[in-house]
Amino acid sequence: MENTTQSQILHKKILGIRLAHLTLNQALNAAEQKLDALLTGSLEGGYICIVNVHTLTESQENPALKDAYERSSLNFADGMPLVWFSKVRLQEPLPERVCGPDFSQQLMLKRKDLVYGFIGGQPGQAEMIAERFGVRFVAYCPPIRAFSPENAKEDWAEFLKLNQQQNPNGQPPAMIWVGLGAPKQELWMKEVSALAPGSLFCGIGAAFDFHSGRIRRAPRWMQHTGLEWAHRLFQDPKRLWKRYLTTNSKFLGLVIYDLWHDRKDL
Repeated sequence: MENTTQSQILHKKILGIRLAHLTLNQALNAAEQKLDALLTGSLEGGYICIVNVHTLTESQENPALKDAYERSSLNFADGMPLVWFSKVRLQEPLPERVCGPDFSQQLMLKRKDLVYGFIGGQPGQAEMIAERFGVRFVAYCPPIRAFSPENAKEDWAEFLKLNQQQNPNGQPPAMIWVGLGAPKQELWMKEVSALAPGSLFCGIGAAFDFHSGRIRRAPRWMQHTGLEWAHRLFQDPKRLWKRYLTTNSKFLGLVIYDLWHDRKDL
């Protein structure tokens, strides 16, 4: 495994948000190194955010979300539009997308030695995912409610109770997947990670649905051509049509404005 410390990871900014300049394999290596350091007690945890067009656009008007991105351990660029934009915006464009479903799938396939935490999703999904990938797990589905620091701390306390019952060594899992939907999961991880120095959190949202088989993922050709959003819209038009209509329009406007003013992001 290529040894790359977090301080050596190159970051680039798109619309003011810091993104790790990594391929999927490099992102997996970086996560594994951090997890190994957590397990030996030589490093504290943190959280990873998966940034897509929707959340990047929302961060421009949501200071709390933008702050969560600024404080995260790593931000991965999900979505081909971000990669395409980087090719015209940055001297060193992002090498490829690193999306939540691919990242979480590959990590669970590589590291079956870990106990994984699952927070969010629907009841029973964690069991299906753990069986599919052959991993041990602790899962908690918080009640559906708006984010608040108090609610996040309560969610974490309930998860720790379950962990004491289900995890043989009693320690919280080193790797915890969070599927609470954006931007709630980003705010949640920022709050809770400060209480859990021995864990690394990663917000993967819809990956809970994909990995459990509740929703079929788009074919590879749609993923590579930036049309995965259309596949999701077709499967859940009632919930997603307004988000995609407004978000995609706003993102296009932000891109045009950014290119027109030639803002010098790092």
